[in-house]
Amino acid sequence: MKRWIALFSLALLVGWTVASAEAATILEIEGALDAKEVVELTTEDVVVIAPKGIAGSQFEIAVDGPATATLYDLKRVNGGPALLGPAHKRVVVLPSKKGKVKVSITVKWPTGDKPTTFDYMLEVK
Repeated sequence: MKRWIALFSLALLVGWTVASAEAATILEIEGALDAKEVVELTTEDVVVIAPKGIAGSQFEIAVDGPATATLYDLKRVNGGPALLGPAHKRVVVLPSKKGKVKVSITVKWPTGDKPTTFDYMLEVK
């Protein structure tokens, strides 16, 4: 259910940012990817990353390449249990032109453990 709410919300975002919403695709990534895996997309597509973490984790986002990334809180508006911990966080990546993009999400753990960085490689065609 939470995926559908997130996808619907992002579909609205795509409609506002892309001239032709029918041609755009929302690519959802949950957790970490294999270090060698590259996600291919077009400039009209949107990438949504559900970062890996535990309750109380803090996230820092860095982007290298032609794209922007923003951390959003996801809220349910029509029922269902409340989303707790990092389950309500999403990183939305909007490519601006063709090229290779590296999105790094650093998780600062509330336990005081050393921060962990997850890298996501994207290729905008």
